[in-house]
Amino acid sequence: MSAADRLVREPVAPLGVTYDDDAVARLLRLSGRHPFFTQRLCNACVEVLNADRSGLHVGVQQVIRAAELCLGTGPEDTLATYWADAGDAGRDVLRAVARLGGPDGEWVAYSELAAQHDGGNGSLEEALGGLGRQGVLDCERARDGQAARCRYQIDLLRIWAQRNEPEARPW
Repeated sequence: MSAADRLVREPVAPLGVTYDDDAVARLLRLSGRHPFFTQRLCNACVEVLNADRSGLHVGVQQVIRAAELCLGTGPEDTLATYWADAGDAGRDVLRAVARLGGPDGEWVAYSELAAQHDGGNGSLEEALGGLGRQGVLDCERARDGQAARCRYQIDLLRIWAQRNEPEARPW
């Protein structure tokens, strides 16, 4: 069990709260394994269980509802800070990855990003490098060292962007 998996399951285990494996995977994808977002989503899962009074088991549906709670509370301010800290070039890339990745946050090919990038706010590689160092984007590299494909590491940020930035919407 990974440290992130333990962070989700162990604090509530003495209370009888359990998570199914798919719920943990979804929660960690949404949080990008970032401790703040992981903790906030876990707290929101308990809020959902308390509101429903339907038991002590967290499934994917409870995690989805917990994410909705997080998008309407304190973490939203943190998401806005990540967005602001990305800079102009970074926000251009984040909008494109959110739009091209669709509603499920699929991987986006570097070639698609390059076709969208006009270079007006800086180079695509510099923006991708900065977003990777910030832990915002996850980019897999090709053999030549170029980014082959990218997606949001913190999926809550992708959802926030699609809701708050018209140019990030896939619809």
